[in-house]
Amino acid sequence: MRLLRSFFLILGGAMTASGQAAVESAIGTAGAAGASSGAAGAGKAAGGVFGSLTKVLERTATSTAKPSPSPSTTSIPAMAPVPIAAGEKAPASKPIDASVVVAGLTRARLVELCGSPTSATQKTRAGSVIETLWYNTTTGDELEVQLTDGTVTLAILASDKQRARAAN
Repeated sequence: MRLLRSFFLILGGAMTASGQAAVESAIGTAGAAGASSGAAGAGKAAGGVFGSLTKVLERTATSTAKPSPSPSTTSIPAMAPVPIAAGEKAPASKPIDASVVVAGLTRARLVELCGSPTSATQKTRAGSVIETLWYNTTTGDELEVQLTDGTVTLAILASDKQRARAAN
């Protein structure tokens, strides 16, 4: 009886393994045959499903979502560009006293006190507009000023930033 039971267990295991191999082989063969033969209809069907899904998602997004603020739609006072003649260098911004820039200043007040920055970037993060402005200082350093939604949140000298990096 033990011998018979062992025989059926081995035979059953072999049949199961053989069946799995047969299924895997059939799937691989069908995939290869479909790719090389006229399975274009299947691709068109899948493309049609995804095209329809995209259309539904676009309609849903435009009908229910509020437009998120983006740099192009946020009203931020623009700095007027200074026309420069060919071959002429851009005027350097006037060095500022870094102590006048404190957290809580509005962008308008910052520009009123310090003038145009030497450089500026802007991005949107989590619905907030983040601006980074750089100013030359009277001490020969550079001041990095970060504004969130038009209010100064950080003002740090480049030399202090480098020291902090070196300490870590």
